[in-house]
Amino acid sequence: MKFDNVLAAIGQEPEISEKLGLPVGSGNTIKINPETLAISRKGVFAGGDVATGLVSVVEAMAAGRKVAASIDKYLGGSGNIEGKLVYVEEPSLCLGPGDGFADQERVSIPCLSLEQRRGNFAEVELGFDK
Repeated sequence: MKFDNVLAAIGQEPEISEKLGLPVGSGNTIKINPETLAISRKGVFAGGDVATGLVSVVEAMAAGRKVAASIDKYLGGSGNIEGKLVYVEEPSLCLGPGDGFADQERVSIPCLSLEQRRGNFAEVELGFDK
């Protein structure tokens, strides 16, 4: 099979070292506050597989956004992270090679005269020379 992109995701259980002193729950996941995704250690947040166990990529990404909002609040912000991630510039309806292009008069294309058009299937519009 041919693919443009492949997102490889393998389900593995998190390995949380006891040396970190983190609160660990079932499935070796870090215990979190489900509302803020904060752990019991002040200023530390967790999300994704390490906090919930195996979930979909979409759920892990949603947890990342939720953690980002919680961190923003923790740092004194409003928690609003809904700003645009990518700014798309609206294209101009007047695209062209330089300023004022859209205001320039259109050049007429040379055509066969009415007399030359009669009685044949010749191309009417002749095109432009160099």
